[in-house]
Amino acid sequence: MGSQDSVWMASSPSSWQNLLHKELEVLTDEGHVYRGWLYTVDPVSASLVLVRFEGDDVALPEVQVVMGHAVKNVKTLDAPLDNAETTELEIRLRNLFLPTEPKPQDPAVLKKHRRSLKTWLERHHIPVEEEEESLFVAGALVLHPPYRPCDCSSTNEIVLQRVQEFIRGWWESIDTYEGTEKKQL
Repeated sequence: MGSQDSVWMASSPSSWQNLLHKELEVLTDEGHVYRGWLYTVDPVSASLVLVRFEGDDVALPEVQVVMGHAVKNVKTLDAPLDNAETTELEIRLRNLFLPTEPKPQDPAVLKKHRRSLKTWLERHHIPVEEEEESLFVAGALVLHPPYRPCDCSSTNEIVLQRVQEFIRGWWESIDTYEGTEKKQL
């Protein structure tokens, strides 16, 4: 097994970069051991983001953040991957935190959702205007199809957060997600 000294915090970002997408075992000052594939290292705090894939269930990986100041030792595990496995792992890690693309929806369903959501927001005394396929909420937020919380954009973080909570409530109140997966909310 390869090993990195307890000088983890003093290491350079280029040495951390050499460990990206490698399987590591991290020992902390308190004696905890963490294993996983290195996704990234925060360059300021030296904290590691480790990802573990349980079996074939790639949809629900375990993500652990190990604080840089607590790292005592980092070992690279002896599990050399061939090029195809390395490429597949890199793609899985790269796509892990990207939003999933919604499935194309029937324009009639989108129109029904837009009208229903507009009514829901108005019922809660939130000003909303409809323009083409988008909803403009409180003059500070734009909501695009398919009208999920992640489809909101605003420069006002407070408005964004509160409207997203309302939209989550609306999605929970409708009977079916009609093709939109709940995990995307």
